[in-house]
Amino acid sequence: MSWRRKILNAPIERKISRVAYYLHNVARDSVPQIIFRKRLNAILRTVGRYDARHLSQRLHYYNKLSEHWPAEPYSSTVGSIPMKKSLYYYDLKEHARYFQRDLRLSHVFGDITKVPAMPSMVKSRPCTAARF
Repeated sequence: MSWRRKILNAPIERKISRVAYYLHNVARDSVPQIIFRKRLNAILRTVGRYDARHLSQRLHYYNKLSEHWPAEPYSSTVGSIPMKKSLYYYDLKEHARYFQRDLRLSHVFGDITKVPAMPSMVKSRPCTAARF
């Protein structure tokens, strides 16, 4: 089913919510990224407010890497994340915009049911141990 048909068939609250989501993110995309990068240091300074043990547990839960993985040649840069699946684009861009535009990252858009072959940013993931 096309995204246009999904929107037309959705309840009015969902339509309004989706339109608001896109308007908010289009507006954020129009703000120069340097403003977000300058805010990053202020955000990082707040980490002391949180329980270090809990943060470490959450980090290890989401990041199961045991070695360094270089970005593959086909990875995007923060400044060139493809917009083909715009909902996933905006969800990734929400956090990526705080980093330099030439920073490389690997991402997989869509409903992920298997662990990607290489470390990648995903919105959904299977509940299994990573292979890395």
